[in-house]
Amino acid sequence: MEVLGKIILVPEELLPRDGPRITVVDMHTGGEPLRIVLRGFPPIPGKDLMSKWRAMVAEPGLDSLRRALMLEPRGHAGMYGALLVQPDDPSEADLAVLFMHCKGYSTMCGHAVIALARFALDSGLVEKRTPETPVSVQCPCGVVRALVQCNAHSQNGRTRFQSVPAFAFATVPINVPGHGDLSLDIGYGGAFYAVLSASTLGLDVRTSRTSDLTAAASTVSQAVKEQYVLCIFKKNVQQDCVFNVKYPCNTLPYMVKCCTSNTIYVIRISGLTSQIVKDLGQNLPPANPTRTWE
Repeated sequence: MEVLGKIILVPEELLPRDGPRITVVDMHTGGEPLRIVLRGFPPIPGKDLMSKWRAMVAEPGLDSLRRALMLEPRGHAGMYGALLVQPDDPSEADLAVLFMHCKGYSTMCGHAVIALARFALDSGLVEKRTPETPVSVQCPCGVVRALVQCNAHSQNGRTRFQSVPAFAFATVPINVPGHGDLSLDIGYGGAFYAVLSASTLGLDVRTSRTSDLTAAASTVSQAVKEQYVLCIFKKNVQQDCVFNVKYPCNTLPYMVKCCTSNTIYVIRISGLTSQIVKDLGQNLPPANPTRTWE
């Protein structure tokens, strides 16, 4: 093998000879991974992003590539992916993306948008502007507009974004096996989230084992799927494959929160959009609040 700096170049004869060769770039946002698929993925049928999203879900051949990219040995339980495709309207978005993970597909991911915006700037997909470069990303939930800090010395900094319209969906009763009748809040911020206090399940986000938190979240999520049907407005996309459960804890001056993705592991993202609209709907925050989230 040839060593170039710290990069080991694998000889051509050692590369696999069967199956597609897919080029990816791995990034992370605060430790939360994102695998960006650049080349080698077969064409996805569909006239727009949502039809391509449905094709990915329905076509076994395409879904097998998702599994190959997200699952072990190439991925892991916490892997998240972004397949870059052409936006429906290039004048509206700089790039479009189909989100994937080890359990299926998603319509929105904040940490992925942050990484994609940095990638778009660092790789030259968008023209650099100071002090912030705008990057518009078409997601299945809509166009998300990000801003990446940069300066004249070609140093790129923090990224922020404006998400799609969000709303407090409902406060609903639910029967959770092993826990009885509970009440939880459902918020939408590009994907649906169930929000409930961990204490109602006999847990504490600061002291309980993560395995207990995720197991309880899986039970709650499954109960919601069985008792309610959640669809994106006008898109008719049922959200059973991207449902998330959050455990907020407001007993401190700042919020401590545990968020589980697809109820199999605890993730580093915050899911703030759905949390904020849920709180606003219940008149919880003070006027003009500045809030710290852990």
